[in-house]
Amino acid sequence: MDVGDGGRGEFHGKGKEKAKDSGAADHVLDPAQDDAVARTMEITGGRGTDVGFECSGVQPVFDALLHALRTGGMLQVNPLFSKQPTLDTGPLLFKEVRIQGGMGHAHDHPTAIRLVREGEIDLTPFITRRISVEDIVPEGLRRLTEYKDEEVKILVHL
Repeated sequence: MDVGDGGRGEFHGKGKEKAKDSGAADHVLDPAQDDAVARTMEITGGRGTDVGFECSGVQPVFDALLHALRTGGMLQVNPLFSKQPTLDTGPLLFKEVRIQGGMGHAHDHPTAIRLVREGEIDLTPFITRRISVEDIVPEGLRRLTEYKDEEVKILVHL
């Protein structure tokens, strides 16, 4: 499930198309138009999702993904939040969800590489910029945190 960027701007529409075009998403929800939690429950027959991936760094998306998880589900948090997210634990205590963070995914690379290599997923729509290694801080990290409406994935050439 891709819940977009929380309805923050122009990237939002582009993000939906990227998710559809890549083949990585079965359903693409627009939180500016859809109740993402209600639609997720509808799509899953009331069960909720097994896993959510929070990659936007936006509080409303973080909240929606937590509430869309099934009992025992897991939320993987991978963003560069510009503001520390808050966690309302009350509604989640009885769902027994797990929240884990990380900037990398141990042991996932071979599967991801195979899916891309076999054409199951096209990552080209997600690449928004290519930079040299010397520009990682000024044109990489800075742009990812300050220009979230524009940047998705930045490739670094060594």
